[in-house]
Amino acid sequence: MELLAFFGGIFLIVGLTLYVLHALEKRRTQEMQAIALKNGYDFFETDPGYSNIVTSANYKLMNTGHTSKIRNILSMKKEIEIGVNTLSGMEIIFDYSYSNGSGNNNKPRKQTVISYKSEGLSLPSFYLQEEGFGSKIIAKLVGIKDINFKKYPKFSNKYILSGCNEEEIREFFDDSLLRFFENFQDSIRVETSNNSVMIYVYDIKLKESDIITYSAVLERVVKILKLRSQGN
Repeated sequence: MELLAFFGGIFLIVGLTLYVLHALEKRRTQEMQAIALKNGYDFFETDPGYSNIVTSANYKLMNTGHTSKIRNILSMKKEIEIGVNTLSGMEIIFDYSYSNGSGNNNKPRKQTVISYKSEGLSLPSFYLQEEGFGSKIIAKLVGIKDINFKKYPKFSNKYILSGCNEEEIREFFDDSLLRFFENFQDSIRVETSNNSVMIYVYDIKLKESDIITYSAVLERVVKILKLRSQGN
């Protein structure tokens, strides 16, 4: 009888946990749908194919962990004014989750990703994240080469910059781009892959006000990257 009560209690706890998680996920979907309606985005609760634009790029985030999932997708065609020119592309915002480890060591990571893709972009692939004690150790353990710039110690101490083609990345990161990120106040990770860019705050789902703020941040990042790719 005691054994039956024990297992009954376990099932009850598991059931309540799953119910709460489902309720939270449903509320998040409603929140994202409201953001889309208010700000002119198309909304899809699950993958309508738009996310393929992002996942087809060789992003580090998309190749981390396992059991990844994309939900609550906002998308719109977006034009970005850069001087006298206009860059046309697609902005896609979505909640992205994945798991690290397994069993008791399994840690789900959930973040809101804001991305932009345009045929008018041609960028080297790089990954930029703020440098901290933990991230520095992890980078060394997994063999990530941190690209530093002697003339810009502030940038090199602030960020871990990595990518497959170090020479191309060094050439791309000129004085203007290095100063831009040196003085950057927002805590984000930036990834590029040819004609697309995405930013996110690690393991943070953004609220409405933050989504609008970071959408503007992404636009600033796209502008400076586009200007640099033009050699300006």
